[in-house]
Amino acid sequence: MDVSSHTDRMRRALSLSLFFLLATPGAPPALWSQWEDAPPISAFVPTRPAARPPETTVYDSVAAGSLYVQTHAQALDWRKLFEGTERLVYLGDIHWVKSQKTELASHMGELRDAGITHFGLEMFETDEQASLDRYCENTADARAVNPALERWGWGVKEDLLGMLKAACAAKLKLVALNYSFTEQDEEYRREVAARISDVDRIKNMDRRMAENIVAFMGRNPGARVVYFVGKAHITHGEQAAMLRKAGISTAARLFVDGVDGLSVNRHVLNLESGIRSAGMDRTRISLPAPKDGAFMWSDRSGHHSVSTADVHYIYVPEVLAEAEERRKMSAREFQDSVKLN
Repeated sequence: MDVSSHTDRMRRALSLSLFFLLATPGAPPALWSQWEDAPPISAFVPTRPAARPPETTVYDSVAAGSLYVQTHAQALDWRKLFEGTERLVYLGDIHWVKSQKTELASHMGELRDAGITHFGLEMFETDEQASLDRYCENTADARAVNPALERWGWGVKEDLLGMLKAACAAKLKLVALNYSFTEQDEEYRREVAARISDVDRIKNMDRRMAENIVAFMGRNPGARVVYFVGKAHITHGEQAAMLRKAGISTAARLFVDGVDGLSVNRHVLNLESGIRSAGMDRTRISLPAPKDGAFMWSDRSGHHSVSTADVHYIYVPEVLAEAEERRKMSAREFQDSVKLN
């Protein structure tokens, strides 16, 4: 595909992805120059809080993180991880990581067995629902979904197609939950001109997505949905809080991708270092987020409360390895890699 015609959309997507953890908020073009030299996320978090609330735990070292992993990690069981009563379970997409899509494709049956009925997708607009329906009727013919996957970019078209095919084979219904990408491009240009922060841009997008989710849930009262959406919408947005106000319960599942600096009372629990120190870096595990303190995400713009109460992390060695490899790329190498479909 010709990605050059989508420069604005790519900059918008990059600034709203995990990349903006490494870039100055509100300045997407500066992202590339800061890519390799950005300090770790822990550098943005104070090492000691002014005061610590009682009966909370502080995780401020690799040893403490390792202990947390050793005492809380469980063998990765996809069915168990998605069982529950929540009507919508967020599954954080790392847009450019292919192995994540491959991993998901091999576990769609377990999502179904966990009671999931629908697989929601950020990369499809609501008015493209008919295209998803046609694709599931005949997965040998991808013409119905190719335009949306090519528009999405990120060099993962075939990987996403494999994931969609697996979901259809597992009898999960595919659901388009995003709003018009043309509108998003127009909004992005207006917001950049107005110097709207990345976090506020995500909130604006979340409001529109939440409206689509509420409408879908109203039409499908028995649905349990996994929503495959960019990780930033879970860690920096307010979408889940908006849904809870509408009476829709939520949970979140996030892949460990090397930028998982979780701040508990403004202390960092580095999942990547903790997993490796605990000797579990070759094992697929799941890990609940700390519940004994305020669960927050930290970046240069401050500390943002994660708006889902039930947060678990998924650790798959191949996913972390690919994410780390991409971060080692130069700006040009990365741009070239996401052009390939």
